[in-house]
Amino acid sequence: MSRILMISGYGALTLEKGGAFYNTLAEFSRYWTHIDIICPRSATPVRSPFPNVQIHPSPWSIVWQSWWIVQKGYALFQDGGYDAMIVHEYPPFYNGIGARWLHQKNRVPYIEEFFHIVGHPRAYGLKEWAYKILTFVCARYVTRY
Repeated sequence: MSRILMISGYGALTLEKGGAFYNTLAEFSRYWTHIDIICPRSATPVRSPFPNVQIHPSPWSIVWQSWWIVQKGYALFQDGGYDAMIVHEYPPFYNGIGARWLHQKNRVPYIEEFFHIVGHPRAYGLKEWAYKILTFVCARYVTRY
């Protein structure tokens, strides 16, 4: 049995048929027997797009997302182990921090996917400049192992 845990910033709104995340899950669901997705709170009801995909949105604000990843991830690991974790990463890096903490508990290998480095190649404003610096600092922390 092959199981994968995805930690994503995508909520239920991006699971419409034909969207990028939906198409990714369509392919993944063919090769993995079970996929669990931990994601932020959603304003709309969350339903699984495929029989072997389960979505676990946070009941809390995004501020507590790292803690939700650890809490829910640890509970899911108790139900059965995973072969790998996939982490969708972007500032402010709550997914990577939560995944790193979860990895320290269970030692399952994980893959960090950085979709975009904010402020690169050129930062437009102080916020983008800060996120660019933060990206390089956090990337070293969350990808250390």
